[in-house]
Amino acid sequence: MAPTAAQLPTAKGQERAIKFGAEWQESNLSKTIVKFAPHAKPTYTLTGKTLYLNPITGIQIVVDNAGGYFRIQNTKLSFERNSSKFL
Repeated sequence: MAPTAAQLPTAKGQERAIKFGAEWQESNLSKTIVKFAPHAKPTYTLTGKTLYLNPITGIQIVVDNAGGYFRIQNTKLSFERNSSKFL
């Protein structure tokens, strides 16, 4: 089955992986999904990401398909990226 537009990669993920990837630890996506978002069904964004959400804990795994990396985030926490609290 051909990927939908939401599953197609974007160049920004590749650029981010090239720029910062050397600083990232390697990890296993399948094991991470089982640990943090078991039984989660993947959803796809228009920006080429795949999301696995644990609705109970709020933990979400965001896979950047183009960049070949993923991150784990807590959707129950809010913050501002440009906040002076983090300076």
